Amino acid sequence: MNEHFAIQAPDTIVAIQLLGFAGVCVAFSIFAHFRWTNTRPLAITKLVALMFAALAVRVYWEARHSEVVLTGERIEFRVPAFYSRSIRIEDVDFSELALVDLEREVDWQPKYRTNGLGLWGYRLGRYWVKAKRSAWLAVTDTSKVVVISQRRGPVNLVSLRDPELFIARLAEFEPEEDELSEE
Repeated sequence: MNEHFAIQAPDTIVAIQLLGFAGVCVAFSIFAHFRWTNTRPLAITKLVALMFAALAVRVYWEARHSEVVLTGERIEFRVPAFYSRSIRIEDVDFSELALVDLEREVDWQPKYRTNGLGLWGYRLGRYWVKAKRSAWLAVTDTSKVVVISQRRGPVNLVSLRDPELFIARLAEFEPEEDELSEE
């Protein structure tokens, strides 16, 4: 039984940034067509510009349809491009499972992006947070961020449409104290 939880869609400003970038790439491709006459660099330049434009449109489309899937054994983060990931529920540190406001919880604020996408209103990928921990982010709304820590590996921060329901469902998988003592 899989439960799907929608990730909060990015605001319009993210659409403007990504689609604006795609437009700049297409405009550059058109400019290159009229500016340069040597066909090999022109073809390569146009191809690269159009690939970046297509990537920006794909990221925007996938950001609008992102979700977290809770299976019996795993948590799957289905997000744009190269940043989807999956973690085992048994690796979750339930003692740190929380809903936070990043404006107030300074320790969880992203500090450095190591591999990801950082736009106004949308952070996706690997970051370092101020608590000096590695983190994986899919954050669109900083006022309601679910923190899912792992025993080993990065902490996961994600903005969901219904974070309270997700936390309640995930807490159902928390092992009993007897099971923890056996490990």
